[in-house]
Amino acid sequence: MRAYADSDESNIFLERQIREWTQSGLLEPSQGASLVSEVRVEFRRTSIYLRVVLFIFSLLISAAAVALVAASSHLDDKTAGVLCVISGIVTFFMAEVLVREFHFYRFGVEEGVAVLSAIFISIGIGIATGLTFFGHGANTPLVLGITTGIVVSLAVYLRFGFLYVAAFALVGLGLLAFQIASTEAGKIGLAAAMLLAAAVIARILR
Repeated sequence: MRAYADSDESNIFLERQIREWTQSGLLEPSQGASLVSEVRVEFRRTSIYLRVVLFIFSLLISAAAVALVAASSHLDDKTAGVLCVISGIVTFFMAEVLVREFHFYRFGVEEGVAVLSAIFISIGIGIATGLTFFGHGANTPLVLGITTGIVVSLAVYLRFGFLYVAAFALVGLGLLAFQIASTEAGKIGLAAAMLLAAAVIARILR
């Protein structure tokens, strides 16, 4: 289930189109203002430049806060991994609160913490399992971390609709294939097969 209703997404798209039509002269200013008032939604939005700044700022501040806690507490690897997983869960719900309570839409802040949730959880799983998982397989923690990152990235995309997070998941699929297969041909073939399967599934769902 998406955090944004389909009707809100449609109205935001229509509002953007109406403003473009008004600026290009296809609509009179009075017509544009009237139509915009009919499709206006109560979401906080900002320009693309401020959106990028807020995205980077929220991501760095949240990551620095968790890193400070880990460094000051002198945690071992497993405990630090658990801290990252917990932080990832917390940041995911922070994004949820920013959308539901503060009505942010592509505002940058909620995007930063949502993306960071996938990063935190995948890194945390990798760190926490780095020495103990099954006791063998040098690539096992990395495979677990990448797989977790793919799953959480898909969850973020399905919940908030950030397309670039879905792209991160596809990149993760390619990286996962290169970790699983043992030969160069196998790595390339598996990566191609996994990406093709993802494209077919996406096409069917669309």
